[in-house]
Amino acid sequence: MSKRTMIGLDGTGAACVKIMADAAYNPYTTPDSDYAKFSFNSKDAGIFRYAGSDIGTNMGNTTVYYPSGSGAGYYKLNYGFLSSYNFVAWTRDYFPALDYALPVHDMKRMIGGWVQGPLVSSKSYGYQNRAGEVAQWQAQEGGWMTGFTNTGSSPISSSKANLVGTKPSDSTWPLDVGDRQLVVWNLPGDETALLSPPLAPVPGQMTVQITKDFCRVSKPGYDVRTATKQQLSFDSVNRPLKVIYAADISVPSGTTSLDMTPYLAGISVTGSLLADISAYSGSVVYFPTSPLATTDNFGIQYYVSGVTVVLNNPYGGCRARVVVFASDNSAPTAGSNKVLRQFNDGTQDVVQFLRPGAGATPTLADVIIDSRWPTLRVIKEGVISLSGGNGVQYAVPFDSTGLFPIVKYMTIHGGGANAQFGGSFSKRVRSPFTKLIYATGAGPTTSGDTTYCRLTSSEARFYSFIGNPQAYTSSSSGTSPGYSIGTSYDSNPPYAIRYFILGIPAS
Repeated sequence: MSKRTMIGLDGTGAACVKIMADAAYNPYTTPDSDYAKFSFNSKDAGIFRYAGSDIGTNMGNTTVYYPSGSGAGYYKLNYGFLSSYNFVAWTRDYFPALDYALPVHDMKRMIGGWVQGPLVSSKSYGYQNRAGEVAQWQAQEGGWMTGFTNTGSSPISSSKANLVGTKPSDSTWPLDVGDRQLVVWNLPGDETALLSPPLAPVPGQMTVQITKDFCRVSKPGYDVRTATKQQLSFDSVNRPLKVIYAADISVPSGTTSLDMTPYLAGISVTGSLLADISAYSGSVVYFPTSPLATTDNFGIQYYVSGVTVVLNNPYGGCRARVVVFASDNSAPTAGSNKVLRQFNDGTQDVVQFLRPGAGATPTLADVIIDSRWPTLRVIKEGVISLSGGNGVQYAVPFDSTGLFPIVKYMTIHGGGANAQFGGSFSKRVRSPFTKLIYATGAGPTTSGDTTYCRLTSSEARFYSFIGNPQAYTSSSSGTSPGYSIGTSYDSNPPYAIRYFILGIPAS
């Protein structure tokens, strides 16, 4: 049976658009607080949004600024080269949909076309390679900075004080290998509040405008004709992030392919879909990966080709939470298709809200809402102040009844130095990672910059290890046994976590 869609006044008298998760649910009478019963609800305050993504590559011995013709004083993207190292820096301006200075984001290495997502690898270093670590690649990324000042000699201009960057190059330092995939979510990664929350509905106020020229709906309390981008639930360019696939699956050693074709009938997919993947071992869900107890490599790499998500587990089998979003880099089509489209995909009746002027066979760039694909919503969010100590726990209870929960979070840091660019910053946010450090006669020890989250259907429990060593060191010694083992500590540890517990209707 097909899902029920409502455009108009609901039982509270508010004008809205609602798509139910199941035909048994009545859009007129179902309370807005029953989140699991809605695939989409324009009155929802917590719709998860996407700001964009990009891939930074090795450009060779050259410096390039984007857009073409810009320079060090103004740019949105900078590829630079210095002393056999490549640099790339994305500024906030590169992502026009981004509303926050320090956003939630993912920075992932790409090696040989494979995204090194929840993948833990080992490295040895120091004198006689007697020290080392097992860590996610994210442990070497500097994070998104604000108040950046270039005090070094890298090609990153101080005129762009809000940016994220890295060194995506093959070099003599193995931690720098590979390209980078940057994914930016339109959510604050620091203490900043969510913008433009819904207000009390205003009787008679126009909140829905669906004509041949407009397809837009405002949040409650805002007039759709004058609402800003942040005050809209959706319009032709401000599209909610839609989920076409979400599952918790077993991933054996080797390659596993996930075909998204069954979920995309009636859609022309000309780019690549967007995937978000975390990996864990055993029966307890952890993000970004399970806590590390041994120096064994672990995890998953992946790539997306058209409508296929290919997972590769180069080590032992594990489990993964895989979410695939109905978003790709295809261009909008042109035609005379109406903004409201209805068809049967062979299994169910489908209702779509499209960008005005879309072609007869829309691309994902044309689709604003599709009744088959639920929107990802925030069911709880907040900031946790962190304390020093080994394995300090912070419990966040929540209600995910009827929902498939996942978590996204950032660690928040004060001012410090950026080793990658030779500069300093006033504040930064980083993607979480797990790291285990060891040395001859020492460890293994969870590093002081590690954080992770244990997730159940009713609780997110975060862990921090502030005060533990960040790394062990090994150096030559003139006394027996001929080497010495030392420790180094994080000079810019996190002081807080900004978290978002997200839910997808499980029906």
